[in-house]
Amino acid sequence: MRRSYRYTVDLKGQLFLQGQARPYRDPVFLDFFFSRVERIDAQAPSSQGYAWQSRCGREMNFIAPADTPIVFKSLVDASASPMLLLFAGTLTEPFDPAHLRVRSATGRLYYLAQTSKAASVGACLLSSTVALELSKHIAVNNDDGGRLVYDAMPIPELAP
Repeated sequence: MRRSYRYTVDLKGQLFLQGQARPYRDPVFLDFFFSRVERIDAQAPSSQGYAWQSRCGREMNFIAPADTPIVFKSLVDASASPMLLLFAGTLTEPFDPAHLRVRSATGRLYYLAQTSKAASVGACLLSSTVALELSKHIAVNNDDGGRLVYDAMPIPELAP
């Protein structure tokens, strides 16, 4: 018999076991958990209605994200080149502004991960902390219908 657990991921990238008020903080566990995130068919009977899971041996860990299952929580050494986006406990993704996306309906910024364990998720939410840090490079281009630009480079709309 396989055990299953249900988790939520909030907009800050914090992981909660369903029904618990405190998030997990152990970086080793968070790295292990988030490095195994994968999309599943939410219509399949075995998915229990969840679209994301993280396998751990015989355990099934179902994930109900507030937005995306992986959230980039902070910038590591923002003065370095390239900057690194942090997720999970210690996992990172090199930052390239060409991979920024925006969802106009919510005003949220996303990042299309390319190289890290987050790449299997696709568009990952940038936490408000990261968005605020990047905001010094972001402006509104009124000549282009009010689209956002990062250092004069347009930020495309996130495809649905």
